Amino acid sequence: NNNNNNNSGEENEENEYEAHAKEVDEENEENEQTMPSFGFIGNMHGDEPLGREIALRLAEWACGEDDDSFFGNNIDLATKVKNKATLYFIPTLNPDGFVKRRRENANGVDLNRDFPFIEFAKPEPKKVPHHVKMGAPHTQNMRVNDLYDDTLRQLQPETRSIIEFSKRVNLTGALNYHEGALVANYPWDGNLDGATKYSRAPDDNIFKHAASIYAQSHGKMKLSKEFVGGITNGAQWYPLWGGMQDWHYVKTQTLDITIEVNDRKWPLEDTNLGEIIRTHCRASIDTAHAVMFTSARGFVFDKSSNEALEKCEVRVENVAVDRRILIDGKTVRPPLPVFTNKRGYFVKPIYMSGEMSTFEIMVTCPEASQTHRQKFTDVDVSNGIDLVVRIATSNGSDGARRNGGFEFSSSSSSSSSASSLASRSRSSTTTTTTRR
Repeated sequence: NNNNNNNSGEENEENEYEAHAKEVDEENEENEQTMPSFGFIGNMHGDEPLGREIALRLAEWACGEDDDSFFGNNIDLATKVKNKATLYFIPTLNPDGFVKRRRENANGVDLNRDFPFIEFAKPEPKKVPHHVKMGAPHTQNMRVNDLYDDTLRQLQPETRSIIEFSKRVNLTGALNYHEGALVANYPWDGNLDGATKYSRAPDDNIFKHAASIYAQSHGKMKLSKEFVGGITNGAQWYPLWGGMQDWHYVKTQTLDITIEVNDRKWPLEDTNLGEIIRTHCRASIDTAHAVMFTSARGFVFDKSSNEALEKCEVRVENVAVDRRILIDGKTVRPPLPVFTNKRGYFVKPIYMSGEMSTFEIMVTCPEASQTHRQKFTDVDVSNGIDLVVRIATSNGSDGARRNGGFEFSSSSSSSSSASSLASRSRSSTTTTTTRR
């Protein structure tokens, strides 16, 4: 049913044990790149095994015929996650650390300090902080900032594997399970000066909302005395560099949240372990639904040829929220864009500030001479909106360009999908502690 057997003794050139990912897509393979997707990633730190059990239990649920209310979720919501999305499960990202029951991998490196520095260069401290000493060796933090191709060969094999996997599947969202606290942690983890303070990501509203859904669904997490509402900004808790969630966010536009699942690492089996796993499975499904389906998703096509347009930049902004002025006088940095895949498909999670929020979509394609914009309001709070955008490109007819070069159709009905909307459109006449 799943990924990795740590007792199998399988060997490769770099690690004693191999890690594998399990993909679950209830629809046919043709839909793989025309659906939202989500990843459940556990055991990045070898001495934090609960995430492994949560991911395995979720994989069993996704592959099985059990009642969709098995974890206490709303049945319709859970069924949609199971049937209308592509799900990936990686129970053990650090199999060698798991076998040796230690945080680091076989080379003694903390994998959650090993990703290329993306948004922030690592400040050079006068004194190495405790959480750096406990993680990767300090020399690991000396790589040139944001040089992906140059740094890839220096990374650990597990890091390289998840980077290549993530670039290939381009997850809409992901949860990365850790232990040592009970909290939902969201980007940014890093900042420019190394201070322990809030570091606001462009999609801050979406991240906070998704983290809050997790904490609320879990129950006990939202009652935290240490973290208000059971959530925290990464850098406000303690800053770190080389973490997976910041890399995921920038490089693959994946909304990745780090979940600390239990105060105690490697809890005893007699500590109501089954209930711990069940509550996190429930919260995981609820959060996956919110990230994947409270979204603007759909296709970008050439207006003349109906060919899918790949690598188009798609921005979706809540006009009232994403363009406001902060207290310090700075303008809010708009949400990061997503990019269409080879089928012209995109998914951009959005923040609903009310049932009648106004959004603007902005599409920029390499083949088109300008950015095309359209505002829309008919967004369903639970189901988001399905869109089809048609753009006149340099490869299209002169007539298509003269007629405005842009067509836009949408549907917010839960019974519709981007794929069915696109099919109808094709046939139409107009084309301080270290846990993470």
